Amino acid sequence: MSVDPTRRTGPHGLPRIGRQFYDIWALLGDDSVTALLVDTVVVGEILRSAFEVSLAFGGDHPVPAGGFATSAPFDSAGVFTADLRREHDTAMRSLYFGAEPAPTFDDVLDRVHSSAELLDPQR
Repeated sequence: MSVDPTRRTGPHGLPRIGRQFYDIWALLGDDSVTALLVDTVVVGEILRSAFEVSLAFGGDHPVPAGGFATSAPFDSAGVFTADLRREHDTAMRSLYFGAEPAPTFDDVLDRVHSSAELLDPQR
């Protein structure tokens, strides 16, 4: 996530990331996704490809030590938390049409943190 304040409000900033929190929650709850994440060779190939493509658009931050679950957007006490919670809640009110209650922001963080080992490509 960009630490540049001018990029947080743009089309690839907090509103987009807030919307993607549901996707992260849903994907980490899918058995086929978690089975894929177990395969560190395939995950490595996916990450190499993603970083290669990202480089063409200005690059991306490296995977943090400890894996993706330790990223700033998933830090419940982080500087982005209030903004991301607001954006996630807005997205759930306007975009979620599931039969079950929408996952809360805390539900998303809980699922990410419980999947921390799978989200660490260096394990």
